[in-house]
Amino acid sequence: MARISLRALLCAVVLFASTGVVGGEHSEQHQKTLLAVQVALEQGQQHLQRGDYAAAVAVLEKQVPYIDGNKRYLEVLRDAYRGLVGQLEGTGQSEEAKKYRGFLEILDPVTRPTASATNIRPAVHRGKIQDDDPFSSANGAHQRGQMYLVKAERAYEERNYEAAARLYQHAERVEPGCVALSQERWAYCRLYVVAQELNRPSGVRTPSELEQEIRQALRMAPRLERFGQGLLARLKEASAATVEVEIKHTPRRGNSWALAETANFCVFHLLDEEQADKIVRVVESVRVSMARKWFGEEPSTWNPRCEIYIHPNGQAYARATGASPAAPGHSSISLEAGRVLARRVDIRGDDPNYLVGVLPHETTHVVLAGRFGSHHVPRWADEGIAVLTEPRERIDLHLRNLSSFKQDGLLFGVAELMALADYPEPRRVGAFYAQSISVVEFLMKKKDPVTLTRFIREGLDGRYEAALEKYYGYRSFADLEQDWHRYAFGQESIATISERRSTTSPR
Repeated sequence: MARISLRALLCAVVLFASTGVVGGEHSEQHQKTLLAVQVALEQGQQHLQRGDYAAAVAVLEKQVPYIDGNKRYLEVLRDAYRGLVGQLEGTGQSEEAKKYRGFLEILDPVTRPTASATNIRPAVHRGKIQDDDPFSSANGAHQRGQMYLVKAERAYEERNYEAAARLYQHAERVEPGCVALSQERWAYCRLYVVAQELNRPSGVRTPSELEQEIRQALRMAPRLERFGQGLLARLKEASAATVEVEIKHTPRRGNSWALAETANFCVFHLLDEEQADKIVRVVESVRVSMARKWFGEEPSTWNPRCEIYIHPNGQAYARATGASPAAPGHSSISLEAGRVLARRVDIRGDDPNYLVGVLPHETTHVVLAGRFGSHHVPRWADEGIAVLTEPRERIDLHLRNLSSFKQDGLLFGVAELMALADYPEPRRVGAFYAQSISVVEFLMKKKDPVTLTRFIREGLDGRYEAALEKYYGYRSFADLEQDWHRYAFGQESIATISERRSTTSPR
């Protein structure tokens, strides 16, 4: 027998009062109908909480003729359809899924197709539905949990999966169990975050911590097994290539810095040794992985070593460097005749992203320096390559503004971008970063990272157009510009562009 909650009965009472019908056979029948609707709603919610979407749809559909536009009822039915469509598509029942998708699109016209297990986009679920007792001591936690859950769902819909993962975690911590109906979404976000850590040259979490995260996510959502097993395989490969370094620690004396030294870095800091070790692991890993990725070789020992200063806050950073206290960090390289005379990185230690974003970014600038003969790294390539070491959500913050920069006339011609000797005027800096990242990503995907750095080296010697044809098959910057625009604004994929080029190029 279904359990009727206080909230459901109160809703029923309100509905009775709103009808204005008192006594008689009609009133009795109307009361039975309203109670049947409330029982169906309660049962549907219970089935949703258990993840039994087929049962939820079956019980809810029976009372649809009698709900009289009940908004809450339609929302629960919509969520049941969403879950059922995801399950059916995940098990290959595409025709059955198509029928229910048609019903779902009536309730939610903006619904996007739910992907199957083969492309690892999880089914769409909503937050846990709870009895709303205003006198419950858990009511405050419930409100906070739902607040985080709503934000998490919004971030997920916007494909900001790293932010969504954090918000789901907050929601579950504040109100345990509130993410029950969104477990698959949360699991997908957790796996996505692991994938981004594996894509970056360094990470804060150890391989064992990443493995534990993957296995926990798979227990939450077995349908994501293929995604998770692929990450475990990548993690195994990455673990085998872990950079081992010897670290010498010198503790603070008085007001001096503590020091963590390796063969390539001197890290000046005010932290404990464990935190300093994390910094050293990040920068040493970036040094090796960037040399392998962009130049196809193992790096030689740096002489001089790179000095890294981890300033405790923005004010200390500004006093020591003269930079803005709001800046997260910067690198300084002294270059003469192709030889690096000095390497230095200054970082704000209170920046929440300094380990996963700022340090990899600035260390990449140092890796690139001195690798292009007597030339400094061109600004577009230097920043585009460095930003690509940051978390994907940070990269996408730049790229999502490309269209607005284009509409405002702030983008550069690609030839103009590559010829820039320094950063542009302030109003075009945002466009410069977004376009630099996009052009680097396009050229890297069209061939590979090593081809891109070879192209840059020859281009800096004054042969950009010749290098374009040699490495990418473009006879002019106009041809490159046309293909980049198609890629950057979603008109064609890299594969489509390459195929079109191969069929239209003269034999």
